[in-house]
Amino acid sequence: MQAHAFDSIPQSELLGWCEQKPEIRYPVVAAGVTAFQADETGCPRWTKTARKILDKAPNPVEVLRKFVSQFSPAVWDSSRAAIIESNLRLLDDLNSFSDPELADFVQKEKKRLSEAIKVVRQIETPFFPETEERFE
Repeated sequence: MQAHAFDSIPQSELLGWCEQKPEIRYPVVAAGVTAFQADETGCPRWTKTARKILDKAPNPVEVLRKFVSQFSPAVWDSSRAAIIESNLRLLDDLNSFSDPELADFVQKEKKRLSEAIKVVRQIETPFFPETEERFE
């Protein structure tokens, strides 16, 4: 995954800057940090900075909206639908938030992205068939 503009700034400085104008700056920073990375098993996991931003933001829905925009890669070399589907599981990690507005947004995004995955699968099936064909 490609690094984002704010990734090189220490987390404490980034959050301190956000706190000066939280309504404006948290969403800006959310758009400029890496929201998730693959763990040792290859599964996507939220970065520590992304979780802190989401925890502290006065409008977590707007922050999560920025993070979700990273679910669909700009460049891919395998099934784009599979990548989005894998990233979609990140939303399940947000069950600990008690904010009803955030919970509602998560449910709507899961539904929207699931529909998008179906469409992408139809388009890419000729390019990435899900068969067991192998050349040996």
